[in-house]
Amino acid sequence: MSTEAVEAASSRVADEVAAFEARVAACRSLVESTIGADWAGTAADAFAASWLEWLAGAATIQDALGGMSRLLAESAEQYATTEAGVTKASSDSSISVTAPGDAS
Repeated sequence: MSTEAVEAASSRVADEVAAFEARVAACRSLVESTIGADWAGTAADAFAASWLEWLAGAATIQDALGGMSRLLAESAEQYATTEAGVTKASSDSSISVTAPGDAS
């Protein structure tokens, strides 16, 4: 896998994290504007408990996706460092090739 492929994967995951965060914010806005502070009672309490559980799950997903994006970015950086080291070592090495029996 190339450095560029790992960087691209990291970028795509970061984009998905941002999109997921936007969707969660939109859901939160919709729920808060629909329910408001006026809803009370057993059904409201049950919904609130489920809603908080959903928000906690969404936060867990956001954290996991963010962690994956960071790990991919770190991997891309390590790949780039390794590739640069290999390229430098290759260009710094000098190997003399002579034909068999040629002692010049």
